[in-house]
Amino acid sequence: MNQVDLKKVIRPVILIVALMVAVYTIVHLWNYYNAAPWTRDGRVRGDVIQVSSDVAGLVTEVLVQDNQTVKKGQVLFKIDVSRRALDVEQAKSDLAKTKAAFAQAQAGLAQAKANLIKSDTNIKLAEKNASRYSNLMDGAISKQEQDQVFATRDQSHAEHEQLQAAIQQAEATVKQQQALIEAATSNLHLAELNMHRAAVVAPADGTLSNFDMRPGNYVQVGQAVAALLDRKQLYVVGYFEETKLNRIHVGDQASVQLMGDSQKIKGHVQGIASGIEDRERSSSSKLLANVNPTFSWVRLAQRVPVKIVLDETPKNQLAFVSGRTATVHIIEK
Repeated sequence: MNQVDLKKVIRPVILIVALMVAVYTIVHLWNYYNAAPWTRDGRVRGDVIQVSSDVAGLVTEVLVQDNQTVKKGQVLFKIDVSRRALDVEQAKSDLAKTKAAFAQAQAGLAQAKANLIKSDTNIKLAEKNASRYSNLMDGAISKQEQDQVFATRDQSHAEHEQLQAAIQQAEATVKQQQALIEAATSNLHLAELNMHRAAVVAPADGTLSNFDMRPGNYVQVGQAVAALLDRKQLYVVGYFEETKLNRIHVGDQASVQLMGDSQKIKGHVQGIASGIEDRERSSSSKLLANVNPTFSWVRLAQRVPVKIVLDETPKNQLAFVSGRTATVHIIEK
């Protein structure tokens, strides 16, 4: 076989091999793009705690600044305690008054019990006199004297019943004053707690965001003044097409690459969202399905959130910011 014939054989072979490589590359890229479990639609997410005050008042001192990392229990800002101090003094005064009224009620109960004992003695004496006068022969005493003795006996019994009722009332007054003491004590504890909470502290470790507090600002109870984000608890949510979910499993290894960064961060799939909103169906007042009758000929695959937890710490933790875009690759087993 001469050189010319050899070239005629080699050229078609090279062309066929090149075409096969091109077809394989195109098929592989097409399969990777459409079926491989990866997405460029990933977001860094984190658990956000809203920082708010438990009491209302004027801010007197701010001890931290925006984007500062704080520890749990660290004082962020302080609220004017003048009114809180007055509330504590008022609560102490109310408690003292209630205790004095309780002591007076106890004294009244003791006096009522003493009167009842005295009444018992009077009843015994009246019964004895009435019994003695009843045994006397007719004509020994006048009818008037006999009626007076019996009246004294009946009056003693009536007074005894009144004193028993007075004791019950005195006992009720004592219980009422005890309840008032408990209420006054609770009010005092609440006033002291509000005074203590005039210093607003960080509820957890994290980094402050959108913190724009200044001395002189007035804060309301429960008013959110900043967001607290724990960088150690950041994770990535990848929004995968529904056609790729069959190739994603909980526990699969994942690779995360932030936009603009070259580092590939290792992680794993923690969970897959159990549901997404049905845009073709709206709620009805009769609790019946209200389905859109139109149909789109071009149907795009729905995106389903998949949570990725990081297994290693990013090199630049300050650049690992909640909300950044990321590319997520799931490493199939």
